[in-house]
Amino acid sequence: MPAASGKPDHKRVNDVLKGAMDRMLTRLAQRYDPTIDDRPPLVGTVLDPDGLYSIIAAWREESWRDAEELRHARAEGGVHGVLYQDKLAEIESAAQAGAETILATTQTDPSRNAARNAYCQAHS
Repeated sequence: MPAASGKPDHKRVNDVLKGAMDRMLTRLAQRYDPTIDDRPPLVGTVLDPDGLYSIIAAWREESWRDAEELRHARAEGGVHGVLYQDKLAEIESAAQAGAETILATTQTDPSRNAARNAYCQAHS
């Protein structure tokens, strides 16, 4: 297993993402949904640049840790080993739960969907 870590690069990407959040939300509001930068809550966090960055940084850190655990599990028993397969199942379960949470917290009613779709069509 290589001793070098990509963690400094991982942290640098976090810095770049943090600096891009405000511009990203503004661009998304201009192009797709004018309400996205109105500070709606998402997964219990206000969707402002800092709140969005907090969510993304947490997801990236979780992914980093998962990758480390997979690497160690692969070294222990290969990709078909119990540790590796258990970790894959854990990642899949967490991803499914996260997707369901995002879906539940971002669902809108038909009139908001229609307004957003009309806005997207007019601005694309």
